[in-house]
Amino acid sequence: LGSSHDFEKRFALKKLLDNMGKVQPLLSTIIGENVLVLQNIIPLKMLFQYLNEMKRDFYDYYKIQFTVAVSSEGFFEQLPVLYDEVMEYLEYRFYLGEGSIITKNDVLDDEMPELAINFDYQRLGLLIRSGNVDAVEKEINNFFSRLNRYKSKLDMVRTLCMELYISIIRQGNPQNLSDYMKRIPELQQIDTLSKMFVFISSTAKEIAEANYKKTVQKNSKVIQKVLKVIEYNIADEELSLSKIADKIVYMNVDYLGKLFKKEVGENFSQYLINARIEKAKKLLSQDHYSKISDIAHKVGYGNNPQYFGQVFKKVTGYTPSEYRK
Repeated sequence: LGSSHDFEKRFALKKLLDNMGKVQPLLSTIIGENVLVLQNIIPLKMLFQYLNEMKRDFYDYYKIQFTVAVSSEGFFEQLPVLYDEVMEYLEYRFYLGEGSIITKNDVLDDEMPELAINFDYQRLGLLIRSGNVDAVEKEINNFFSRLNRYKSKLDMVRTLCMELYISIIRQGNPQNLSDYMKRIPELQQIDTLSKMFVFISSTAKEIAEANYKKTVQKNSKVIQKVLKVIEYNIADEELSLSKIADKIVYMNVDYLGKLFKKEVGENFSQYLINARIEKAKKLLSQDHYSKISDIAHKVGYGNNPQYFGQVFKKVTGYTPSEYRK
């Protein structure tokens, strides 16, 4: 039943076990947090049937699940060994969950292979920092699937989970680190692998989502800066995405191009053309005396007024002169 349930409930469980009908035990007693039962050898199928019936009855009354560990068959002189066996099996409720019936078939003797330990913490950290929530969830699922598959000693599993948790919380805002550190005792008290998965997975997704929002805000500021650069340097014939990426925002040009299209809805070159034509339309409407070549110069086509006219007509349907009229 575990330490959170009082002696009264353990005593009630003992009485319930004493009245199993055809499988009535030879002996039952309470030892610490557990109810120990000595039972004649009977078919496991029959034993499981009665145990499941009692589990349902007990849960209906107390709303509490109890876990059962069933030892191998043995003789009276082997009782100390059989007792150690069931106590070891009980530890596996960490994997199987409270309310399980655990036998030797549920317990693996092999130590966790190196593959299960060799988890890529660096990749997970990168995914969390980038805010890729779906990929983060997939990596953590993979981590816990390995733990559940190999069912290693609990001390090793708890150590691995603690390392995972520490590596996760380091990817968040440093100002929040102390709050996450305060939750370590809560993590240490978790009694099943499934609950530990929920605890660690929710923490990782929480930090990844915060990082995603931060990245979006940062990217939005970068694009706003790019738009300002275009506005103030519209007359610069050499204006290009690679120049802005290299000299102004210090960012990979391919990444900046993808980011620009995602934020603005069109690629940089098309946006720049449209911005220049909009500026030209405004100048043509306001200034009725400047030469078309002067207008072309003011919007970045100074060396090729003829090309400016071609682009202007393609975008607006008019030549610059027609548009002015």
